[in-house]
Amino acid sequence: MVINEILSYLLLLLGIVFMIFPYRFKTFYWLMFISFAVALLFKFIIKKLDLTEKEYFVVLIIIWLNVLGELYFYFNFLFYDKLLHFIVPFSISYIYYSYLKKNNERITYFFPFTILGMLAFFEIFEWIIDTFIGFPMIGVFDSSGSYVMSKLTDTMIDLCTGMLGICVFLFTRWKRH
Repeated sequence: MVINEILSYLLLLLGIVFMIFPYRFKTFYWLMFISFAVALLFKFIIKKLDLTEKEYFVVLIIIWLNVLGELYFYFNFLFYDKLLHFIVPFSISYIYYSYLKKNNERITYFFPFTILGMLAFFEIFEWIIDTFIGFPMIGVFDSSGSYVMSKLTDTMIDLCTGMLGICVFLFTRWKRH
């Protein structure tokens, strides 16, 4: 799909633009370059797993939702992060489900725990970045930088919201079959 190529290379273009015209953080362009690299990595993974451009489009949407969050929404809409913690596990469930179906694998009761494990791994990643690098990834802040939600509460709500996303996905599949 042409839209996938446009969305991918737009990340690279924005990285170059933010390198020339700094935005919010002087190193903000790294987010774009890393996002572009992640998009290319997932393009390779999607091809290797023999999935379709549709699944790759879902990955690009997830990446762009995060980029848009960093550009504007995380700082101006307090619960944008919670929305993403619902959408991302829902989307990952879709991709994983597509993979299992394509390969005629059985969907077992471990399905939601596999996705929840991925979400827990991401929460650990957020904690590592927050704790050791000092980039605030845990907690909910208002536009002035004050905590609105503690780090522990944020993590627990992120995990619960993610589990809700997984359950909603499974419910939509259950209703179809």
